[in-house]
Amino acid sequence: MKKRLIPMTKVLCLSAVMLMASSPAAADWEELPKLPEPNGGFICGANGSRVVIVGGTNWEGGVKNWLRSVRTYDPAKREWKKAQDLPAGPVAYGVALHEEPTPMNNILSFVGGSDGKRALKFSGVFGGTKTEILPLPGLPDALVISAGGAVGDKGIIVGGADDAANIAGCQRSTHSVESRDGQWFVTKLADYPGKPFCVAASSVVGDELFIFGGANW
Repeated sequence: MKKRLIPMTKVLCLSAVMLMASSPAAADWEELPKLPEPNGGFICGANGSRVVIVGGTNWEGGVKNWLRSVRTYDPAKREWKKAQDLPAGPVAYGVALHEEPTPMNNILSFVGGSDGKRALKFSGVFGGTKTEILPLPGLPDALVISAGGAVGDKGIIVGGADDAANIAGCQRSTHSVESRDGQWFVTKLADYPGKPFCVAASSVVGDELFIFGGANW
């Protein structure tokens, strides 16, 4: 992607606070502590009460850097901590397999992404202190700027491309990833019914995955 299209920021997402004093409730914003480094394209999710960001990219001196840090943010302490550097190398533009929140949901899992050279056919799990990486060679090539989520015991990957700069290569393909009897299976599902897309938002509610927006060539 061209530098001018992806301005970086050190500001974490601004936190929306619902003010219950007025009726109807009004939304306000609070700026949180800045990220330790400029970052875009990272994988983001929750680990218990903490926010986790994995990898990402930034620009310095006209050069695009691919990041390998795993960092956590504690809202109670309002501070960032570095958990580790990914041993498998940098990653960006992967899919966080967000699940419907439960009291026992205490891990962040993700699939795919890119290291700046190729699509990464692996799954990662962050359990609180470190990330475990599992190679999954059966994954499709469209693993970058995809959408998806965790529905039941399956991870769902929808759309995306084989490279973050290849918006013209957006796809409609949908795949599931699941573990059965100690083995991992990748299954082709029905294609997304709309146009091919990349960089869409997605969320899981109950047993349904919702896709919002996106872009195509």
